[in-house]
Amino acid sequence: MSDKHVSPSSSVIGINLGRYMTSEVFELIAGDDVRFFVNKDILASQSKPFREATTGPWTEVTERKIDLKDWDSDTVARLVEFLYIRDYTYPDPLPLTPKTPSTSGDPTADSPSSAFVILPNTNSEPDTSRPMTPPGEWLITTTPQASIDSASGPISDTDRLNQFPPAQHVFDDVLLAHAKVYALAHYKGVDLLRTLACKRLHLVLSRLHPLQPASHIAGNIVDFVSYVYANTDTLLNSEEPLRKITAQFVALNLTAFQTEPQAVELVGRGGDFVKDLMSKVCRRLPDPDGFFWSAPRPQKGYISNIKVINGTIAAPPADRVTEVHGKDCNISYPYNDPYTIWLVPEYTTVAGEACTSFKVSNVASTATQNLDRTHGGQVYLNGVRDSTVLEKITEVALARMPGTTEFNLQAIKKYDGMSLDFRNKAGTEPLHLVWKTVKTRRI
Repeated sequence: MSDKHVSPSSSVIGINLGRYMTSEVFELIAGDDVRFFVNKDILASQSKPFREATTGPWTEVTERKIDLKDWDSDTVARLVEFLYIRDYTYPDPLPLTPKTPSTSGDPTADSPSSAFVILPNTNSEPDTSRPMTPPGEWLITTTPQASIDSASGPISDTDRLNQFPPAQHVFDDVLLAHAKVYALAHYKGVDLLRTLACKRLHLVLSRLHPLQPASHIAGNIVDFVSYVYANTDTLLNSEEPLRKITAQFVALNLTAFQTEPQAVELVGRGGDFVKDLMSKVCRRLPDPDGFFWSAPRPQKGYISNIKVINGTIAAPPADRVTEVHGKDCNISYPYNDPYTIWLVPEYTTVAGEACTSFKVSNVASTATQNLDRTHGGQVYLNGVRDSTVLEKITEVALARMPGTTEFNLQAIKKYDGMSLDFRNKAGTEPLHLVWKTVKTRRI
């Protein structure tokens, strides 16, 4: 496997695994005859099918062998990784590079499907910084909740994906790696692994959305769709989770697939995929609220950022953030400084771009400005956009809080969240940002 390296959590190894390591070993046999040796108690602890295969009156028990020959060794390796460290490695997208212009006069030389060649991934350095990603609040209600320990800090799968612009990379290996893990986890009843694989697939599809016409990604998606529908089952009373997000993605990007011959062929086969796709298309989803998001849209929209207006402006901006008690909303108050600082919210109609909270920091992020420039400080209000949080911010206000009096508490009671104190200085009146949210849902 050429995947990135994952460092196991010492807490998992030391506390949860130590007592399993003395159990007998079973042999997992992959399709290309690669064999993996796994402790019996590890298998039995995380999957009912594995528990039955290692404890019941079966041939597997006496021979201590479990046949997984329908699965390739990379996929089985990821399963084994997860059984031991609650995470699995997966490949990065491969880069694209333009071909040398053809001199043969071939009219297809400049077509989107032939304009790029895949270069091998030559980065062999192990990446020990990628964490074991916590799925958090799950994306799809029919899939069990999961809690995955993190060993390496706050770097997320989203941060990792953001390093690979879709226009310059191919994602077929990434999509199929996660899809195969999902299918094997479902087959063997490893629910936490199935949850994690589906979460990661959602993040990849979100990264690829929206597709551009004639995008090379369309071909990657066709192979992925074919695999998903060949290796998952229709559910009687609900949508199968991975089929649901797959059909939704294609429905929202349908125009990008219309020139892809493989996509036309796939639709021509009919079957469950076309049924699901038609269900999505007939709902006429223009995706006004962002990929997978739906909610009653607020009058002004969702808040995507807060702009800092500073200078010596005599009149405050009309759309400034006001203070909940009717006090001065100039951030510089009460310093009697002619240099004024106002906050002005910026809005979006896309729920996926909305802020879910705000953090006060001495480190700036994208599109932030200093709130303490007047006095030479470094105070920034950074918007947080957490895709796992359903509550999106629609309204903000300032709250000057000289004390936790009943008056102060009642004034902010109608708000859903509050930042830390901007000031955080002795002898100054505490100043916070408070906000209201609306709960969205994923389609």
